Amino acid sequence: MFILIRFYKYRHIAAAAALFLCCSCAGISALWEDRPPEPFEKNNILFVSQPKDFDSVVERAAGLVVVCFTDKYCRSCKIYAPAFRKAATVLVVRRDVRFISVDTYYNTESALKCGVEGIPTTVFIKNGRRLGVFTGPIKKETLIEKIQDVLGPQGK
Repeated sequence: MFILIRFYKYRHIAAAAALFLCCSCAGISALWEDRPPEPFEKNNILFVSQPKDFDSVVERAAGLVVVCFTDKYCRSCKIYAPAFRKAATVLVVRRDVRFISVDTYYNTESALKCGVEGIPTTVFIKNGRRLGVFTGPIKKETLIEKIQDVLGPQGK
């Protein structure tokens, strides 16, 4: 507080000092603590952050589960997100395909369980078995083709 009063004339310095003090203070930084969000669904994609939620969704799924493992700070993940979202909206008519997005920033346990080695990684799971996996951003059309390949001839 002494710093803020002393440098009141120089507001930009005072603001920088206050920011530095708040970021280094353990009590204040607890206000910015990152807590995983609750699961929510948007555009036919279920966003999951907790391992227990991921396990329950995969166990309850009747058909194919397309899981995209991303990270909120990953640039490639941000590039791939629109293609994943568009593929989910195209395949919304398919009731046997479920889309899930897992943020590995909060949920590394599920990523390790599925054998994820890099992000973004998309994993195809059916009846608890991993049917396919690919790493890296791809186009919407390529993702839809891969999903139809995993579903087989009856899925096209």
